[in-house]
Amino acid sequence: YVVEAKQHKADCLKMKAEKELYIAHFYFIREMYDSAEKRFETVLDKYPGLGFEPRALYGAAKSAFETGEKDKGRQLYNSLESQYAGSDEAKKAHGEYGTNWISRSIRDGARTL
Repeated sequence: YVVEAKQHKADCLKMKAEKELYIAHFYFIREMYDSAEKRFETVLDKYPGLGFEPRALYGAAKSAFETGEKDKGRQLYNSLESQYAGSDEAKKAHGEYGTNWISRSIRDGARTL
């Protein structure tokens, strides 16, 4: 029963994480970026190791950027780039923001990507 119970637990956690991502996306497309960012961060905090980190980091970074929290967005983006460099989300984020953030990092004397 232990193996079966662990599988059910993992399945339930995945469903809860997917629900959080769905709600985060709902808020994001309605330009409610603060709420979206909190939901994306909930996925990162409560559901680590389930494979949703790239999507959550991308969404949180983009939401932070939209709310004007550029430093926080850059931190989230850097986490996405360093931890999930091969992911579709990292490639997409780099295409959207990478050049701008690299330029600012060089100008500000911060660590580059």
